[in-house]
Amino acid sequence: MTVRIPKYRFHKGSGQALVEIDGRRIYLGKHNSAESREQYRRLIAALMSPSQPGPNAAPGESLRT
Repeated sequence: MTVRIPKYRFHKGSGQALVEIDGRRIYLGKHNSAESREQYRRLIAALMSPSQPGPNAAPGESLRT
């Protein structure tokens, strides 16, 4: 089974970086900033890790930032 890694994308209207996971857009901050790249890296790491809850986790199970 191949896992597709969501792309780091640019939202023209806001100038922000975003990633789309399970049909949900997650805005990461200013495009190409160190902060948005780090947030993207954390989201992808959490998505790939079976022990971490994903971005659609229940309210008490949010990702660590």
